[in-house]
Amino acid sequence: MNKVDTPVQRDDLAMDIIEHLDASYGAVVKAKTLRDTFGISGGTLRVLINELRCQGWPICSCSRGYYLACKPAEIEQTIKNLKGRQMKMQYAIDGLSKLIYL
Repeated sequence: MNKVDTPVQRDDLAMDIIEHLDASYGAVVKAKTLRDTFGISGGTLRVLINELRCQGWPICSCSRGYYLACKPAEIEQTIKNLKGRQMKMQYAIDGLSKLIYL
């Protein structure tokens, strides 16, 4: 796997991912395809996708992979999915926190 050692490498790779998704014309691209294409781990891919979303790129996801949103409803669905994961993480935090205060 390629390492992303510097901010410049990270930014270049992030833009390569955007270009790849854009060239797919709204079609879903499997995470494995992106990992293999760019020689990165799943964790690195998720971090980069998150950073791009934080910058305002309309990257959506579904069970099949990632894609650039063409409609507001697609972004709304991804937000709904992210909020669901956020809630599940909070439940895990709450459960673990109980162990500290026994």
